Amino acid sequence: MDNFEQEYNKLNEVSKMAVNAYRSGRQYMMTGIHTSGAGIVVNSRLYPTIIASVVNEVFACELFFKSMIMIKTGSKSIKKHELLELYDLLGIETIKNSLLKYDFREELQKISDSFVTWRYCYEYGTIAINRGFVFELCNILEKENKKIIFKEYNLNMDQSFI
Repeated sequence: MDNFEQEYNKLNEVSKMAVNAYRSGRQYMMTGIHTSGAGIVVNSRLYPTIIASVVNEVFACELFFKSMIMIKTGSKSIKKHELLELYDLLGIETIKNSLLKYDFREELQKISDSFVTWRYCYEYGTIAINRGFVFELCNILEKENKKIIFKEYNLNMDQSFI
């Protein structure tokens, strides 16, 4: 067993959940980012992937927020899903300060429930999202979450098998 897994196995239940929320978030983020182009080609046919990409990226943001909140509070019970509410629970200004070119709270409010609205986008006449903000937020949350995990648990998530 490598050093990463030895350290991981020493964590309590909530800490393991926080690490696993990060791991899941990273998978959703990577899926969202790598499907965010024009689409995918299957049997010589192009299929658009923008909806799946948005859903995966905003869900990744939710998981990163929840991971950091679990680490901060020691609680695994986070019943909120809206991104702005999660940000307010977390209260880490470095996230906002990394996105100064945006009106952070306004943009975060606009995408706060995008995990739901984009999954059911067919129910709306028109739907729009600031892809640049979502992409940058997702990447910043991933980096901040990874940094906090290293600081709190001495786990280098780049060594994680997931």
